Amino acid sequence: MNKKQIEQQRQQARQRQARQLVLGGVVVIALLLGIVWWTTGRSGNVSGGIPISRLSTGDFHALAFSAVEPETVYFGHHGGLMVSRNWGRHLAAGVNR
Repeated sequence: MNKKQIEQQRQQARQRQARQLVLGGVVVIALLLGIVWWTTGRSGNVSGGIPISRLSTGDFHALAFSAVEPETVYFGHHGGLMVSRNWGRHLAAGVNR
């Protein structure tokens, strides 16, 4: 074998190792996410906290925060728009259809 072939083999070996590391990292992340999902009762509530607000709608489509007043939250749903002026703790009807 000449030097060029040896260098190509080394390069291929490094590429294989890099792919194996990436694949191993993806597997570890997937396992960790699965463990978190399983141990939190599969509800997605990792913190175990209490929600700051309950919505009276069956669905939602948009959530936006005001850039000027960060405590103002806009919540869009099929029935219209709800607005909160206290970080989402209390929602009031905004514009209804």
